[in-house]
Amino acid sequence: MSNQPFNIFLVEKLIHWLAKDMRRGKKYRFHSDNEQNLQALYYALRSFSNDTVNFIVSSMEDTKTYELPYIQIESFKLLVVTDTNVDERMDPSFIANLRDALLDFEDDVALMVVLSLGVDTILSTTEEVSLPSLPLNPHVIKSDLEQLINIQKDKKELYSALLKRQSKVIQEEQQSAFGYETIYESIIANSLDFKQYNLFYDPGLFNANDKEIEKRLNGNDDLFRKVQNTLRDFPNELNEKLSDFSPAFIKKYFDSEDWENTPYSKIVEEIDEHKVQNIVFDENSMIYSFDELRRSDSNTAAGKRKQNIIIETDESDITLNFTFIGKPIKKEQFSVTHNKTIEKNYKTEIFDIM
Repeated sequence: MSNQPFNIFLVEKLIHWLAKDMRRGKKYRFHSDNEQNLQALYYALRSFSNDTVNFIVSSMEDTKTYELPYIQIESFKLLVVTDTNVDERMDPSFIANLRDALLDFEDDVALMVVLSLGVDTILSTTEEVSLPSLPLNPHVIKSDLEQLINIQKDKKELYSALLKRQSKVIQEEQQSAFGYETIYESIIANSLDFKQYNLFYDPGLFNANDKEIEKRLNGNDDLFRKVQNTLRDFPNELNEKLSDFSPAFIKKYFDSEDWENTPYSKIVEEIDEHKVQNIVFDENSMIYSFDELRRSDSNTAAGKRKQNIIIETDESDITLNFTFIGKPIKKEQFSVTHNKTIEKNYKTEIFDIM
Protein backbone atom coordinates (compact mmCIF):
# COMPACT_ATOMS: atom_id res chain seq x y z
CA MET A 1 0.00 0.00 0.00
CA SER A 2 1.44 3.37 -1.03
CA ASN A 3 2.35 5.50 1.97
CA GLN A 4 1.30 8.79 0.38
CA PRO A 5 -0.05 11.86 2.22
CA PHE A 6 -3.81 12.25 2.42
CA ASN A 7 -3.91 15.36 0.22
CA ILE A 8 -2.10 13.46 -2.56
CA PHE A 9 -4.56 10.60 -2.13
CA LEU A 10 -7.45 13.04 -2.65
CA VAL A 11 -5.89 14.63 -5.72
CA GLU A 12 -5.26 11.24 -7.32
CA LYS A 13 -8.97 10.43 -6.86
CA LEU A 14 -9.88 13.81 -8.34
CA ILE A 15 -7.61 13.44 -11.37
CA HIS A 16 -8.94 9.95 -12.08
CA TRP A 17 -12.47 11.37 -12.21
CA LEU A 18 -11.45 14.45 -14.22
CA ALA A 19 -9.93 12.25 -16.91
CA LYS A 20 -13.45 11.09 -17.74
CA ASP A 21 -15.35 14.32 -17.10
CA MET A 22 -13.14 17.13 -18.37
CA ARG A 23 -14.14 19.20 -21.39
CA ARG A 24 -12.66 22.29 -23.03
CA GLY A 25 -13.58 25.38 -21.04
CA LYS A 26 -15.07 23.47 -18.09
CA LYS A 27 -14.71 25.05 -14.66
CA TYR A 28 -14.37 23.21 -11.31
CA ARG A 29 -13.89 24.29 -7.71
CA PHE A 30 -13.28 23.02 -4.18
CA HIS A 31 -14.73 25.56 -1.75
CA SER A 32 -14.07 25.55 2.01
CA ASP A 33 -13.55 27.95 4.90
CA ASN A 34 -10.69 25.83 6.25
CA GLU A 35 -7.52 27.56 5.07
CA GLN A 36 -5.24 24.70 6.12
CA ASN A 37 -7.18 22.12 4.12
CA LEU A 38 -7.37 24.41 1.09
CA GLN A 39 -3.63 24.97 1.07
CA ALA A 40 -3.00 21.23 1.46
CA LEU A 41 -5.19 20.54 -1.56
CA TYR A 42 -3.65 23.33 -3.62
CA TYR A 43 -0.06 22.21 -2.98
CA ALA A 44 -1.02 18.63 -3.78
CA LEU A 45 -2.50 19.77 -7.10
CA ARG A 46 0.63 21.81 -7.83
CA SER A 47 2.78 18.74 -7.22
CA PHE A 48 1.10 17.14 -10.25
CA SER A 49 1.65 20.15 -12.52
CA ASN A 50 3.63 19.51 -15.68
CA ASP A 51 4.43 23.04 -16.85
CA THR A 52 2.91 26.50 -17.17
CA VAL A 53 0.95 28.37 -19.83
CA ASN A 54 0.93 32.11 -20.34
CA PHE A 55 -2.15 34.19 -19.61
CA ILE A 56 -2.01 37.77 -20.87
CA VAL A 57 -4.08 40.48 -19.21
CA SER A 58 -4.23 43.84 -21.00
CA SER A 59 -5.52 47.17 -19.77
CA MET A 60 -5.27 50.77 -20.90
CA GLU A 61 -2.31 51.29 -18.59
CA ASP A 62 -0.42 48.02 -18.86
CA THR A 63 -0.15 44.49 -20.23
CA LYS A 64 0.88 41.69 -17.89
CA THR A 65 1.75 38.07 -18.60
CA TYR A 66 1.04 35.45 -15.95
CA GLU A 67 2.47 31.95 -15.91
CA LEU A 68 -0.24 29.54 -14.81
CA PRO A 69 0.58 26.00 -13.68
CA TYR A 70 -1.40 23.21 -15.29
CA ILE A 71 -1.87 19.45 -14.95
CA GLN A 72 -1.91 17.46 -18.19
CA ILE A 73 -4.91 15.12 -18.05
CA GLU A 74 -5.42 13.17 -21.27
CA SER A 75 -5.45 15.85 -24.01
CA PHE A 76 -6.49 18.67 -21.67
CA LYS A 77 -4.58 21.15 -19.56
CA LEU A 78 -6.16 21.76 -16.14
CA LEU A 79 -5.22 25.23 -14.88
CA VAL A 80 -4.88 25.36 -11.09
CA VAL A 81 -5.46 28.64 -9.21
CA THR A 82 -6.42 29.67 -5.67
CA ASP A 83 -7.41 32.70 -3.60
CA THR A 84 -5.95 31.22 -0.41
CA ASN A 85 -3.03 32.75 1.45
CA VAL A 86 -0.16 31.32 -0.62
CA ASP A 87 2.56 32.99 -2.69
CA GLU A 88 0.62 32.29 -5.90
CA ARG A 89 -2.63 33.72 -4.54
CA MET A 90 -4.93 35.28 -7.11
CA ASP A 91 -7.63 37.86 -6.50
CA PRO A 92 -11.20 36.62 -7.15
CA SER A 93 -11.62 39.26 -9.87
CA PHE A 94 -8.54 37.89 -11.64
CA ILE A 95 -9.91 34.36 -11.33
CA ALA A 96 -13.20 35.57 -12.86
CA ASN A 97 -11.30 37.07 -15.81
CA LEU A 98 -9.42 33.82 -16.30
CA ARG A 99 -12.65 31.85 -16.15
CA ASP A 100 -14.16 33.98 -18.90
CA ALA A 101 -11.10 33.61 -21.13
CA LEU A 102 -10.75 29.82 -21.11
CA LEU A 103 -11.98 29.42 -24.67
CA ASP A 104 -9.43 31.98 -25.88
CA PHE A 105 -6.49 29.67 -25.17
CA GLU A 106 -5.03 27.82 -28.13
CA ASP A 107 -4.87 24.60 -26.12
CA ASP A 108 -7.82 22.70 -24.70
CA VAL A 109 -7.89 24.00 -21.13
CA ALA A 110 -10.14 23.68 -18.09
CA LEU A 111 -10.00 25.42 -14.73
CA MET A 112 -9.70 24.18 -11.13
CA VAL A 113 -10.23 26.83 -8.43
CA VAL A 114 -9.29 26.10 -4.82
CA LEU A 115 -11.62 28.66 -3.31
CA SER A 116 -11.70 30.29 0.11
CA LEU A 117 -14.01 33.26 -0.44
CA GLY A 118 -17.65 32.61 -1.27
CA VAL A 119 -17.75 34.93 -4.29
CA ASP A 120 -21.10 34.43 -6.00
CA THR A 121 -19.82 35.01 -9.51
CA ILE A 122 -17.34 32.15 -9.08
CA LEU A 123 -19.63 29.86 -7.08
CA SER A 124 -22.39 30.13 -9.66
CA THR A 125 -20.17 29.36 -12.66
CA THR A 126 -18.03 26.49 -11.37
CA GLU A 127 -18.80 22.88 -10.46
CA GLU A 128 -18.15 21.86 -6.85
CA VAL A 129 -16.16 18.60 -6.80
CA SER A 130 -17.36 17.69 -3.29
CA LEU A 131 -21.04 17.44 -4.21
CA PRO A 132 -22.79 14.07 -3.77
CA SER A 133 -21.34 11.34 -6.01
CA LEU A 134 -18.36 13.55 -7.02
CA PRO A 135 -14.78 12.56 -6.14
CA LEU A 136 -14.15 14.74 -3.06
CA ASN A 137 -17.54 14.14 -1.46
CA PRO A 138 -17.06 12.67 2.06
CA HIS A 139 -19.32 9.70 1.29
CA VAL A 140 -17.30 8.88 -1.85
CA ILE A 141 -14.01 9.13 0.07
CA LYS A 142 -15.48 6.87 2.75
CA SER A 143 -16.10 4.23 0.07
CA ASP A 144 -12.49 4.61 -1.11
CA LEU A 145 -11.26 4.08 2.47
CA GLU A 146 -13.43 1.00 2.83
CA GLN A 147 -11.57 -0.47 -0.15
CA LEU A 148 -8.26 0.26 1.57
CA ILE A 149 -9.49 -1.47 4.72
CA ASN A 150 -10.56 -4.55 2.76
CA ILE A 151 -6.99 -5.18 1.60
CA GLN A 152 -5.58 -4.93 5.14
CA LYS A 153 -4.20 -8.12 6.68
CA ASP A 154 -5.36 -7.29 10.19
CA LYS A 155 -7.33 -4.75 12.28
CA LYS A 156 -10.06 -4.65 9.60
CA GLU A 157 -12.90 -4.70 12.15
CA LEU A 158 -11.30 -1.93 14.20
CA TYR A 159 -10.63 0.33 11.20
CA SER A 160 -14.18 -0.23 9.97
CA ALA A 161 -15.58 0.75 13.37
CA LEU A 162 -13.40 3.89 13.53
CA LEU A 163 -14.40 4.82 9.98
CA LYS A 164 -18.07 4.43 10.86
CA ARG A 165 -17.68 6.64 13.92
CA GLN A 166 -15.77 9.31 12.00
CA SER A 167 -18.33 9.28 9.20
CA LYS A 168 -21.00 10.11 11.76
CA VAL A 169 -18.92 13.01 13.10
CA ILE A 170 -18.33 14.36 9.59
CA GLN A 171 -22.01 14.22 8.81
CA GLU A 172 -23.07 15.84 12.08
CA GLU A 173 -20.46 18.61 11.90
CA GLN A 174 -20.70 19.00 8.09
CA GLN A 175 -16.97 18.49 7.66
CA SER A 176 -15.26 18.04 4.31
CA ALA A 177 -13.48 14.89 3.14
CA PHE A 178 -10.43 16.11 5.09
CA GLY A 179 -12.21 14.85 8.21
CA TYR A 180 -11.00 11.38 7.22
CA GLU A 181 -7.30 12.27 7.29
CA THR A 182 -6.57 10.65 10.67
CA ILE A 183 -8.24 7.32 9.86
CA TYR A 184 -6.57 7.29 6.42
CA GLU A 185 -3.13 7.72 8.02
CA SER A 186 -3.87 4.91 10.47
CA ILE A 187 -4.91 2.55 7.69
CA ILE A 188 -1.90 3.09 5.44
CA ALA A 189 0.54 2.92 8.39
CA ASN A 190 -1.41 0.04 9.98
CA SER A 191 -0.89 1.79 13.29
CA LEU A 192 -3.11 3.69 15.73
CA ASP A 193 -2.32 6.77 17.76
CA PHE A 194 -5.22 6.53 20.21
CA LYS A 195 -4.88 10.16 21.32
CA GLN A 196 -5.77 11.34 17.80
CA TYR A 197 -9.15 9.64 18.21
CA ASN A 198 -9.68 11.03 21.73
CA LEU A 199 -9.24 7.56 23.17
CA PHE A 200 -7.10 6.08 25.92
CA TYR A 201 -4.48 3.53 24.87
CA ASP A 202 -6.29 0.24 24.34
CA PRO A 203 -4.44 -2.54 22.47
CA GLY A 204 -7.23 -4.90 23.54
CA LEU A 205 -9.19 -3.51 20.58
CA PHE A 206 -6.86 -5.19 18.09
CA ASN A 207 -8.11 -8.71 18.73
CA ALA A 208 -11.72 -7.94 19.71
CA ASN A 209 -14.77 -8.86 17.65
CA ASP A 210 -17.21 -6.34 16.18
CA LYS A 211 -19.51 -6.27 19.22
CA GLU A 212 -16.65 -5.97 21.70
CA ILE A 213 -14.98 -3.23 19.63
CA GLU A 214 -18.13 -1.12 19.61
CA LYS A 215 -18.57 -1.52 23.37
CA ARG A 216 -14.93 -0.71 24.17
CA LEU A 217 -14.86 2.29 21.83
CA ASN A 218 -18.01 3.73 23.38
CA GLY A 219 -16.76 3.21 26.92
CA ASN A 220 -13.31 4.54 26.13
CA ASP A 221 -14.70 7.59 24.35
CA ASP A 222 -17.06 8.43 27.23
CA LEU A 223 -14.29 8.19 29.83
CA PHE A 224 -11.80 10.16 27.75
CA ARG A 225 -14.26 13.02 27.27
CA LYS A 226 -15.21 12.99 30.95
CA VAL A 227 -11.59 13.23 32.08
CA GLN A 228 -10.71 15.75 29.38
CA ASN A 229 -13.62 18.04 30.24
CA THR A 230 -12.97 17.78 33.97
CA LEU A 231 -9.29 18.65 33.59
CA ARG A 232 -10.23 21.63 31.46
CA ASP A 233 -13.22 22.96 33.40
CA PHE A 234 -12.59 21.81 36.99
CA PRO A 235 -8.82 21.41 37.46
CA ASN A 236 -9.09 22.05 41.20
CA GLU A 237 -11.99 19.67 41.79
CA LEU A 238 -10.69 16.44 40.27
CA ASN A 239 -11.40 14.22 43.28
CA GLU A 240 -14.98 15.45 43.53
CA LYS A 241 -15.80 15.40 39.81
CA LEU A 242 -14.01 12.11 39.04
CA SER A 243 -15.56 10.19 41.94
CA ASP A 244 -15.29 6.85 40.09
CA PHE A 245 -11.54 6.94 40.81
CA SER A 246 -9.53 7.01 44.02
CA PRO A 247 -7.59 10.19 44.83
CA ALA A 248 -4.35 8.23 44.57
CA PHE A 249 -5.21 7.06 41.05
CA ILE A 250 -6.21 10.56 39.97
CA LYS A 251 -2.96 12.02 41.27
CA LYS A 252 -0.83 9.35 39.61
CA TYR A 253 -2.50 9.15 36.20
CA PHE A 254 -4.74 12.15 35.51
CA ASP A 255 -3.02 15.02 37.32
CA SER A 256 -0.20 15.09 34.78
CA GLU A 257 0.48 16.25 31.22
CA ASP A 258 0.72 12.62 30.11
CA TRP A 259 -2.83 11.67 31.23
CA GLU A 260 -3.95 10.80 27.67
CA ASN A 261 -1.54 7.85 27.59
CA THR A 262 -3.15 6.11 30.56
CA PRO A 263 -3.98 2.52 29.53
CA TYR A 264 -7.71 1.97 29.23
CA SER A 265 -7.36 -1.41 30.99
CA LYS A 266 -5.97 0.33 34.09
CA ILE A 267 -8.84 2.80 34.08
CA VAL A 268 -11.47 0.06 33.86
CA GLU A 269 -9.72 -1.95 36.58
CA GLU A 270 -9.63 1.10 38.85
CA ILE A 271 -13.34 1.79 38.33
CA ASP A 272 -14.20 -1.82 39.15
CA GLU A 273 -12.09 -1.79 42.30
CA HIS A 274 -13.43 1.58 43.37
CA LYS A 275 -17.00 0.33 43.05
CA VAL A 276 -16.14 -2.43 45.50
CA GLN A 277 -14.03 -0.35 47.85
CA ASN A 278 -15.49 3.14 48.08
CA ILE A 279 -13.11 4.24 50.81
CA VAL A 280 -9.37 4.03 51.31
CA PHE A 281 -7.18 4.55 54.34
CA ASP A 282 -5.35 7.84 54.63
CA GLU A 283 -1.88 6.40 55.00
CA ASN A 284 -0.47 9.80 55.97
CA SER A 285 -2.47 9.67 59.23
CA MET A 286 -0.88 6.39 60.37
CA ILE A 287 1.99 6.34 62.86
CA TYR A 288 2.78 2.69 62.08
CA SER A 289 3.75 1.00 58.83
CA PHE A 290 0.46 0.79 57.03
CA ASP A 291 1.31 -2.36 55.08
CA GLU A 292 2.09 -4.21 58.31
CA LEU A 293 -1.33 -3.39 59.80
CA ARG A 294 -3.68 -3.99 56.84
CA ARG A 295 -4.79 -7.32 55.38
CA SER A 296 -7.44 -8.27 52.81
CA ASP A 297 -9.38 -11.49 53.19
CA SER A 298 -7.91 -12.52 49.80
CA ASN A 299 -6.58 -11.07 46.56
CA THR A 300 -9.85 -11.62 44.72
CA ALA A 301 -12.32 -8.79 44.10
CA ALA A 302 -14.63 -10.29 46.68
CA GLY A 303 -11.82 -10.71 49.19
CA LYS A 304 -10.76 -7.10 48.83
CA ARG A 305 -14.18 -5.96 49.96
CA LYS A 306 -13.17 -6.76 53.50
CA GLN A 307 -10.15 -4.94 54.88
CA ASN A 308 -8.68 -6.07 58.20
CA ILE A 309 -6.59 -3.89 60.53
CA ILE A 310 -4.50 -5.99 62.91
CA ILE A 311 -3.69 -4.34 66.25
CA GLU A 312 -1.60 -5.98 69.01
CA THR A 313 -1.71 -4.39 72.46
CA ASP A 314 -1.53 -5.28 76.16
CA GLU A 315 -3.80 -2.38 77.11
CA SER A 316 -7.35 -3.12 78.24
CA ASP A 317 -8.65 0.38 77.49
CA ILE A 318 -7.56 1.88 74.17
CA THR A 319 -8.78 4.45 71.67
CA LEU A 320 -8.08 3.94 67.96
CA ASN A 321 -8.42 6.75 65.42
CA PHE A 322 -8.47 6.03 61.67
CA THR A 323 -8.84 8.49 58.82
CA PHE A 324 -10.46 7.41 55.54
CA ILE A 325 -10.69 9.09 52.17
CA GLY A 326 -13.69 8.54 49.93
CA LYS A 327 -17.44 8.36 50.05
CA PRO A 328 -19.42 8.58 53.33
CA ILE A 329 -19.10 5.55 55.63
CA LYS A 330 -21.45 4.03 58.21
CA LYS A 331 -20.92 2.45 61.65
CA GLU A 332 -22.20 -0.92 60.45
CA GLN A 333 -19.28 -1.12 58.05
CA PHE A 334 -16.95 -1.68 61.02
CA SER A 335 -16.60 -4.57 63.46
CA VAL A 336 -14.13 -5.88 66.04
CA THR A 337 -13.28 -9.59 65.91
CA HIS A 338 -11.00 -12.12 67.60
CA ASN A 339 -11.25 -10.39 70.99
CA LYS A 340 -14.31 -11.46 72.96
CA THR A 341 -13.97 -8.78 75.65
CA ILE A 342 -13.69 -5.84 73.27
CA GLU A 343 -16.32 -7.23 70.90
CA LYS A 344 -18.94 -6.80 73.66
CA ASN A 345 -17.97 -3.32 74.84
CA TYR A 346 -16.45 -1.26 72.01
CA LYS A 347 -18.04 1.90 70.62
CA THR A 348 -17.68 3.46 67.17
CA GLU A 349 -17.99 7.17 66.38
CA ILE A 350 -17.72 8.77 62.92
CA PHE A 351 -16.77 12.38 62.26
CA ASP A 352 -16.65 14.25 58.96
CA ILE A 353 -13.38 16.09 58.39
CA MET A 354 -13.80 18.92 55.90
